[in-house]
Amino acid sequence: MIEPIITKLKQQCPDLLDIYVPTKEGYISVLTFSGDEDSSEGQAHLEERVVAGQLQMIVGAHDVAKEQALLTTLSQEGGWSDLGLSPVILTESEHQAIQAAQSGETYSARQAIDSLLKKTHDPYVVRRHLLAILNENKRVLDGIELEFPTSGTQALCVVRKLEVLFQQIVEWTFALYERPFQGSLDEWSYFEAQFCGAGRLYRRQMALVRGALQALRERHTALSPLMTQTYGDNDLEFEEIVYDLSLALKQLREQVMLRYQVHALEKRRSRLWMIVLASVFSLAAVGAVGGYVYWWSSFLQPVKLSKAQQAAVGGVIGHYYRGTRFETFMTRRTDVKIDMLWPRSPAAGLKKDAYSVRWEGFLHAPQQGKYTFCARYDDGVRFQLGGVDIVNDRRPGKMRTKCRVVKMRPGWHPVKVEYTDYKGLGYIKLLWKPPFKRKLQSIDKKRYCCRK
Repeated sequence: MIEPIITKLKQQCPDLLDIYVPTKEGYISVLTFSGDEDSSEGQAHLEERVVAGQLQMIVGAHDVAKEQALLTTLSQEGGWSDLGLSPVILTESEHQAIQAAQSGETYSARQAIDSLLKKTHDPYVVRRHLLAILNENKRVLDGIELEFPTSGTQALCVVRKLEVLFQQIVEWTFALYERPFQGSLDEWSYFEAQFCGAGRLYRRQMALVRGALQALRERHTALSPLMTQTYGDNDLEFEEIVYDLSLALKQLREQVMLRYQVHALEKRRSRLWMIVLASVFSLAAVGAVGGYVYWWSSFLQPVKLSKAQQAAVGGVIGHYYRGTRFETFMTRRTDVKIDMLWPRSPAAGLKKDAYSVRWEGFLHAPQQGKYTFCARYDDGVRFQLGGVDIVNDRRPGKMRTKCRVVKMRPGWHPVKVEYTDYKGLGYIKLLWKPPFKRKLQSIDKKRYCCRK
């Protein structure tokens, strides 16, 4: 029955806003549908209309623990998989972005472009609309890049999101070249042969994305009941796919810019801006020196290590305390890196709850540039780099991830991490994305100092 299942799901996740299922007419809301009809008849009527696809559950914000409970309840109730539905959890903004990108299952990307061209003879307007759609896709992809699947079911949700985005990239590619796309095998073969490879729109790896996503979906569908709660770098398997889709969106955006040139009025505006810029050039020159000083000072500056410290690279010192406010010092030890999972006591003399840990040392930046640092933790953490707060969130709560981008000069930078576990599982992990990397990853032990 629909109503009892929805009631259970709402109990597991009060943040659940809506549930959508695919039909031949498009996605419809289960909550709205079930509220209009009798439960038993409504379910029978709904099952007749449902087609295979995604079971989209819309939440206010992502929460790993609540989503795990939601997916577990759904799998226990059953029935949905018999209809060929696979669960995917989206925020409201993600759902709206995907809906905007799809333009409806019965309204293709090519039809969307044709409709825009009928409404206006200005290609700039068409370009603006298409870029807005592609930017929505990019925003969803950026959100996926920051996800760290901690279970098989969550990984399956990530795969489903990537499949939707990949489908949209292919459809808009066909639309730009004035071809319809219905998803037939011939069309997929045409995409791989005509758009992927050396000298073509996309690099050769894009031809492999569809198969890679299918393999990931099948594997995680089989493993999701067995991987109810795991931790680690199992998000790395998505790295190449996310990178390929990110490149494809960039190249698709460039094609839109080329095919729908700037309107003459916009060109006149650009020339006007050039005149304005030229008139203030002398003022800009006066402030150039000050601007350079500001630019230089915006980078975190390294410190010089002593010879003894340089000989102790490959770990960091941790001080372990009883109490959530570092009340009673218990022990001091060397940790290879800050990547900890403590289902029980983290150190001798400490219980599994109500303890604090402080790590102090140095972190090595291999080159100058922008670095993305993230902390994934349960419960509270304060992460400082060069005296600057990267994350400052000491409140108790479920596992979450927070990030910040900073500019760094190459060398060793002081790092200080204070972690607090109030109750339950203890988990703290630092991640980064250096300028030369494409995705967040664990910080290698050789980047930490000092072991003593």
